[in-house]
Amino acid sequence: MATQITVQVTYDPTAQPGQQLTVDTPTVTLEFPDDWVEWTLNSTSLPSTAFLMVRFDQHFGPFQVVRATAPHFVVAKGNKGDNPSVSYAYTLYLMTDPSGNLASGGPFTVENQCTTRFQSPWATVTYAPAPSGPGTVSVDPPTLLLHEGDTVLVQLVDVPDDHVAAFWFPVDSSLQGPFSSNFGTRKDGTGTVRLAGGTFGPSTSASTSYGVRIWNAEGVLVASHDPSIDNLGRPPGT
Repeated sequence: MATQITVQVTYDPTAQPGQQLTVDTPTVTLEFPDDWVEWTLNSTSLPSTAFLMVRFDQHFGPFQVVRATAPHFVVAKGNKGDNPSVSYAYTLYLMTDPSGNLASGGPFTVENQCTTRFQSPWATVTYAPAPSGPGTVSVDPPTLLLHEGDTVLVQLVDVPDDHVAAFWFPVDSSLQGPFSSNFGTRKDGTGTVRLAGGTFGPSTSASTSYGVRIWNAEGVLVASHDPSIDNLGRPPGT
């Protein structure tokens, strides 16, 4: 069961440096793989140039994505799946004026008790050829949970250099499906790792499926799979 965890952030310009930002939940606990966290600045008197930021001591902490959805909102999601549980320290920063100093607060903590990886909006597509006949393709996670504006990254693993991989959307959708833009690239070297992506911007609120298709050098379809996308709608703060 997915849980949206909201952390209320308060700004006090009169506090000592490093203590200007406080939170109502100093320690956030993640229990489920699709839990996600929203930090929201509850002050209404800040200038339009104010911008809230989160910095984890270890990359993105337990998350795959940390995204500012609006100047006063930050969203983090996509559990890395730690085993055993790990506590991650983070610091909050607030830019009130581009020409001034940063206000800050922390460190605070996110405790990741979830040992199951949930990479959305990052997906890994892995191809496994068969000695004869069609191969198989697996997608992890099988369902992407996406807010509008999310940049989706899809890593294709073990797809031979001379094979063609494509993403297919239902016939009643646009050519790009629910993505307003997309791109593809290939890692230098062996060619067995490729990267594709796009910006999620659906015209409807409906969830959808999409197809992964892989053809060999002769144009023969060798693997296919149909995972899905759940549309979470507009991100917090927008």
